[in-house]
Amino acid sequence: MPGNWFGRLGSFSVALSSAGADMEAAFSSSVIKSVKVRFTAGKKLAVALKAATFKKRSD
Repeated sequence: MPGNWFGRLGSFSVALSSAGADMEAAFSSSVIKSVKVRFTAGKKLAVALKAATFKKRSD
């Protein structure tokens, strides 16, 4: 997709953590404990990260 540079780098997803609820009707946004945004690297970025080398910088 033109202009979708995130698509080439990887993808984002959202993970929620919540308290349990016995029934769907008892579930609401007030029981959500945390929200995390997760990034999964695309194939090219994953390969590049695997091949990357790092050196300690000496000032």
